[in-house]
Amino acid sequence: MNIRLPKPLEKASKEYVKERGYKNVQELIHELLRERVLGDGRIAGEFSELEHEIVIALEVRPMTVGEISELTGKPKDYCMKLLKGMEKKGHVKELGKKDRRVLFSRA
Repeated sequence: MNIRLPKPLEKASKEYVKERGYKNVQELIHELLRERVLGDGRIAGEFSELEHEIVIALEVRPMTVGEISELTGKPKDYCMKLLKGMEKKGHVKELGKKDRRVLFSRA
């Protein structure tokens, strides 16, 4: 698929990508479309590939949102939203805060 963006939107998108830690504009567009079209990216209770990666990592030890962000390459705000959704489904649990960082583990 080829998408042409007006110059101001293209420039703003590139800045947003750089600030938020995305690899490129395509990754941002992919994530936005998946969230908009599929909700949170899950299909009928199945784990997404990213959720599966997070659950496996949390089986080893509890991790902060920052550590999960580094592991997945996704922005912290995205990871927090994803973890909160996973927590509602009972896949992970928040252990509380440690040094102002939210800690999660496998449920």
